Order: sequence, then structure tokens, then C-alpha cells
Amino acid sequence: CLKVLMLWQFQNLAKSSCLAGALRNHCVLERLTLKIPNVQKWGGLDVYAMGVGSMMTLRVLQLQCEKPQYDPIFSPEAFRTLLSSSKSIQSLYLENCGLVDAHIDVLNEELPQNKVVSLLDLKGNQFSDDALYATGCLLPKVTTLKTLDLSGIYITIEAGDALAQGLLQNSTLLYLE
Repeated sequence: CLKVLMLWQFQNLAKSSCLAGALRNHCVLERLTLKIPNVQKWGGLDVYAMGVGSMMTLRVLQLQCEKPQYDPIFSPEAFRTLLSSSKSIQSLYLENCGLVDAHIDVLNEELPQNKVVSLLDLKGNQFSDDALYATGCLLPKVTTLKTLDLSGIYITIEAGDALAQGLLQNSTLLYLE
């Protein structure tokens, strides 16, 4: 039975909604990696983000855009659905996905209630100081997060101070990049 699916260089996921449906209904898939080569439109992968959240066996979701995106590959609303409906995703990789401050707002609301995400990779996304400040405020509220990757995100002194304050109040984070 298929437990791992990796789609490398899949040219247009947004036009393949039947693939999203097949993934959503797969009963034993534990890891899904989508390596996205081309620039996606705003919310182009919403159907995937919303669908995989309901997969009961999915433990690892990795969405990796080869190049930094200027528009988010999925909307904040789809991200909310992914986080609120997922009961099994432990590792969430969202590298170069064009995520913006509104996605951090969703994280602030949903991640404290999510009791399974232990690894969150936000590498290479486009967050402002406000979003990084909000991330610092989030850290004391999450009890399952063990790894947070903010590599490739420009962090000012002020945002670094906010992250430091959050770290001082967080006792579960083991790895920070």
C-alpha cells in the first residue's frame, strides 16, 4: 500500500483537482511532498491545502517551491482549514510558499489548539516585522512545537527581540533555525 508520495516538478497542480481529490481520499498515505517548480497564482493550491487537512494518516506535508513566490500558493483561509482540520500532520514544511502576515495571523489563532504539529518550516517566506513579532507572541502559547525554521527570513533587531521574549517563555521548542 502506498504510504509516501512525492511529486517532483509537477507542472500545474492547480489544474489537477482530481489529484487533490484522490489524495484527500487516500486511506494510508503518511507523507506527501510536492515540489513546485513554477510560479503559482494567488491561492492556486487552495484545493490541496484544504483537502490534505482531512487526511487521517498524513504525518508529513512538505510543500516546497523552487523559487520564492510573490503570491501565496494558498490563501490564509485554506491555511486555516488545513490547520484546524488536521488531526495527524506532525511535520509541516512550507518553504518559499509566498506566505504573508495573514498566514501568521492564522497560525496565532490555530496553532495553540493544534496538538500534533511539532515541526514547522516557514523557510524563505515574506513576513514583515509585525508577523515576526506575532510569532514571538505565539511561542509561549504552543506546547507541541519542537522545531521552528525561519531560515531565509529577514529579521530586524526589533523582531529578533520579540522572538527572544517568546523563547524565554517557551519550554518546548528544541530547534530553531
